[in-house]
Amino acid sequence: MLEFTDPGLSRTGGREMAIKRADLALLFYSALSLSSLHHLQTLKEDLEMKIHMPLRLVCDIDEVIEDEEDGGSTGISSVSEGYESDTDRDSRIRRHNSMEKFRKTNEEGGIAIEQGQKWANELGSECEFIVLSSSQFTDANTFLENIINSIHKYRKRNMRTFLKHLKSRSKSSTQKLDKTRDSRESTKSSISSSYSDIENKSKVCTIM
Repeated sequence: MLEFTDPGLSRTGGREMAIKRADLALLFYSALSLSSLHHLQTLKEDLEMKIHMPLRLVCDIDEVIEDEEDGGSTGISSVSEGYESDTDRDSRIRRHNSMEKFRKTNEEGGIAIEQGQKWANELGSECEFIVLSSSQFTDANTFLENIINSIHKYRKRNMRTFLKHLKSRSKSSTQKLDKTRDSRESTKSSISSSYSDIENKSKVCTIM
């Protein structure tokens, strides 16, 4: 079972705790808003606390084009002796504004994708950069399977690291071998039990 939490972007103890307890972090931003990416970049320090934690930086390229045409207009205007009516002038201005908005949107989208890819590289090999359209996204099953597989690999890696550290400590305690062995077995059993218990409670920190 995946447990999704959204602590928000505000720097609070809740946000830090959510990232600390997470098995994977999903970071969403809009290709049409560079500021949304810049807000995510304030999380870098918190994300670096979790070494090797899987990250997914998702760039949504969806755009909302507002219809600026006047729905009440019939499209019929009165033109006499070179005179441009208010309706014609307003329509021309609207078309110009729409073209400017479209051009600006495309430019910002390209920059946001480029900067997102660059930041993902800075976050390290554990960060996967994904570009998608939320309105046309249909491959949710594959996306979730990818998340689950990454979480399993992350947990197994943590378990191996812990057991290796535990074994190293036991070898250095030559004078208290029996006590260390008992403590090691008890701790290993406790950790294994806890690990098994949370297998069905994978935590995903979602921030957008």
